[in-house]
Amino acid sequence: MTYRNWAKSTLLGAVSSAAIIFAASAVYAQSMPSGQGREYIDIPSQPLGTALIALSDTYSVDIAGDEALIQNRSANSVSGTLRIQQALSQILDG
Repeated sequence: MTYRNWAKSTLLGAVSSAAIIFAASAVYAQSMPSGQGREYIDIPSQPLGTALIALSDTYSVDIAGDEALIQNRSANSVSGTLRIQQALSQILDG
């Protein structure tokens, strides 16, 4: 396993603790009529911790994880009307 793959796996593991929180919102969002459960989000590329806070604020959810794993990491920009799972995936991609 390359360092990059290890780092990505480790980072994804760190935010997987947030999966429990997201699971409840996912079930709720999937039970809504089309178009609901989505929020407009516009987060520029920035430090990952800052982007996750913006994501948390936008969707009114708590995101928990190991802070050491997000230090010195950057988030991709994300913009559009998205479900939280889509937005998180775009932020973490790459």
